[in-house]
Amino acid sequence: MPTFKKSSYASSQTFDRIICSDRTSDPVVRELRKKGELAMIKVKHLMDNVEKDDGERLWVEPVGLTRDLQKWCKVDHVLPHLGPPQELWEWFEEHAEGYDHFRGKYHEALQKGPYMKALQAMAAAGQKETFTLVHTGSSEKENTATALYEFLSELSSYCPPE
Repeated sequence: MPTFKKSSYASSQTFDRIICSDRTSDPVVRELRKKGELAMIKVKHLMDNVEKDDGERLWVEPVGLTRDLQKWCKVDHVLPHLGPPQELWEWFEEHAEGYDHFRGKYHEALQKGPYMKALQAMAAAGQKETFTLVHTGSSEKENTATALYEFLSELSSYCPPE
């Protein structure tokens, strides 16, 4: 497997988000994460290091991913159909300051799209197991995967307990 040189993006701290707890230096939270007992949805750039606790790695950009990149970056599932509409994604690539608009339109598209049952299942899974949403955005906090994470977090509030 080729090694990737860390970009300035990848040198920043990995941006993971935890549905059931804030990310802290709390030793209890760290120990639960280490043991795999704290379910979460993580958000990572494609070129960030793969970690054992990433769980399934899901590509969520609206474009496909070559098999080589999928293999090298250990992406388990390529899900471009869960990404934003192509036109919206291209607009956001040119207007990085427009994240709030992008996120709102993306959430509308997800809400009206044919994949609500799958998204509800993902939101419920995020409460029980860890998986990682993978993106290629230039911003650590404002990208396709983060917008999808926010949608799933809101959706998880409405998921009935199993």
